[in-house]
Amino acid sequence: MNDQIYLILILIFIILVLSRFIVRLYNTDNPKARGAIFFFRMLLGFLIAMLVFVIVEAIRGNNVLERFFGS
Repeated sequence: MNDQIYLILILIFIILVLSRFIVRLYNTDNPKARGAIFFFRMLLGFLIAMLVFVIVEAIRGNNVLERFFGS
Protein backbone atom coordinates (compact mmCIF):
# COMPACT_ATOMS: atom_id res chain seq x y z
CA MET A 1 0.00 0.00 0.00
CA ASN A 2 2.86 2.39 0.74
CA ASP A 3 4.23 1.88 -2.76
CA GLN A 4 0.91 2.97 -4.25
CA ILE A 5 0.89 6.11 -2.13
CA TYR A 6 4.44 6.91 -3.24
CA LEU A 7 3.42 6.38 -6.86
CA ILE A 8 0.45 8.75 -6.46
CA LEU A 9 2.66 11.40 -4.81
CA ILE A 10 5.30 11.11 -7.53
CA LEU A 11 2.65 11.47 -10.25
CA ILE A 12 1.17 14.55 -8.53
CA PHE A 13 4.64 16.11 -8.25
CA ILE A 14 5.41 15.47 -11.94
CA ILE A 15 2.01 16.89 -12.97
CA LEU A 16 2.60 20.07 -10.93
CA VAL A 17 6.10 20.59 -12.32
CA LEU A 18 4.98 19.94 -15.89
CA SER A 19 2.00 22.28 -15.61
CA ARG A 20 4.22 25.08 -14.27
CA PHE A 21 6.62 24.51 -17.17
CA ILE A 22 3.76 24.67 -19.69
CA VAL A 23 2.59 27.98 -18.19
CA ARG A 24 6.12 29.37 -18.51
CA LEU A 25 6.18 28.30 -22.17
CA TYR A 26 2.83 30.04 -22.76
CA ASN A 27 4.22 33.28 -21.32
CA THR A 28 7.24 33.33 -23.65
CA ASP A 29 5.09 33.83 -26.80
CA ASN A 30 7.78 32.14 -28.84
CA PRO A 31 6.40 30.61 -32.06
CA LYS A 32 8.91 27.75 -31.79
CA ALA A 33 7.39 26.74 -28.45
CA ARG A 34 4.01 25.82 -29.99
CA GLY A 35 5.12 22.27 -30.78
CA ALA A 36 6.59 21.79 -27.33
CA ILE A 37 3.44 23.14 -25.69
CA PHE A 38 1.31 20.71 -27.70
CA PHE A 39 3.55 17.77 -26.76
CA PHE A 40 3.65 18.68 -23.07
CA ARG A 41 -0.13 19.16 -22.95
CA MET A 42 -0.58 15.66 -24.38
CA LEU A 43 1.88 14.30 -21.83
CA LEU A 44 0.05 16.15 -19.05
CA GLY A 45 -3.27 14.63 -20.13
CA PHE A 46 -1.74 11.15 -20.14
CA LEU A 47 -0.29 11.65 -16.66
CA ILE A 48 -3.61 12.91 -15.28
CA ALA A 49 -5.39 9.89 -16.77
CA MET A 50 -2.73 7.62 -15.28
CA LEU A 51 -3.18 9.28 -11.88
CA VAL A 52 -6.94 8.75 -12.00
CA PHE A 53 -6.41 5.11 -12.98
CA VAL A 54 -3.98 4.54 -10.11
CA ILE A 55 -6.33 6.15 -7.59
CA VAL A 56 -9.35 4.15 -8.81
CA GLU A 57 -7.42 0.87 -8.73
CA ALA A 58 -6.07 1.64 -5.26
CA ILE A 59 -9.60 2.33 -4.01
CA ARG A 60 -10.78 -0.96 -5.50
CA GLY A 61 -8.04 -2.73 -3.56
CA ASN A 62 -5.95 -3.91 -6.50
CA ASN A 63 -2.18 -3.72 -6.41
CA VAL A 64 -1.33 -1.17 -9.07
CA LEU A 65 2.39 -1.86 -9.19
CA GLU A 66 1.78 -5.53 -10.02
CA ARG A 67 -0.42 -4.43 -12.93
CA PHE A 68 2.34 -2.15 -14.25
CA PHE A 69 5.44 -4.24 -13.62
CA GLY A 70 4.17 -7.78 -13.08
CA SER A 71 4.57 -9.84 -9.93
